[in-house]
Amino acid sequence: IECMIRLKHKGFEEEKEYRIALGGISSPEKEVCFHNSHGTLIPYIKIFQGKAISALREITVGPSVNMDLRKKSIELLIKSKSLKVEIKKSAIPYIGE
Repeated sequence: IECMIRLKHKGFEEEKEYRIALGGISSPEKEVCFHNSHGTLIPYIKIFQGKAISALREITVGPSVNMDLRKKSIELLIKSKSLKVEIKKSAIPYIGE
């Protein structure tokens, strides 16, 4: 499996987040899932589950047109998983299309 870390804009540095992009995934034991992003289906695989997710302590909602809605959605998801995670909005302004 090829793996690379995706670079982010320097303005996001304070979030201390890493993005991992995987390529060449042909493993039959990894189910490909999909999510909707503005009407486009985005494929992904679940790589962090179980104990790894319990290590999560903070989520920063990135700049978007609907930051409040995204924050509320994440809060509901975290609550449904009985996790104690701080959810905050990024201070970086959204510069839309």
